[in-house]
Amino acid sequence: MFGRKGQSWLGSNCCRGSLAVRRSDPLGLIADIRRVVSKLAEPIEVSGKLVSIRADIGIVLEAETGRGTDELLADADMALYHAKAKGPDGYALFASFMRADANARQALAEEIEGGL
Repeated sequence: MFGRKGQSWLGSNCCRGSLAVRRSDPLGLIADIRRVVSKLAEPIEVSGKLVSIRADIGIVLEAETGRGTDELLADADMALYHAKAKGPDGYALFASFMRADANARQALAEEIEGGL
């Protein structure tokens, strides 16, 4: 948590954005994500020291009707883990195989746990 000095710094130096973005074109969204990651990586001065922020981003498109917020966030989280696996400053667009992979890993973990 930031104190007043931190809040003041945040107000003048941070990018402001939305956690949920509605776009009709996925390619435009990916271009936006690349710009955000690039902008965050630019060093800024804090208390006389240069610092930079790194970001990994998981993206999910609301393509499946009937999926609630919790399911969409879980899908974005799976995409985030794939982005982190690719290396720093990455992003990944959720694909259904990610859910299948996560379910398979969970089933394997349960089998191993049951066998111990």
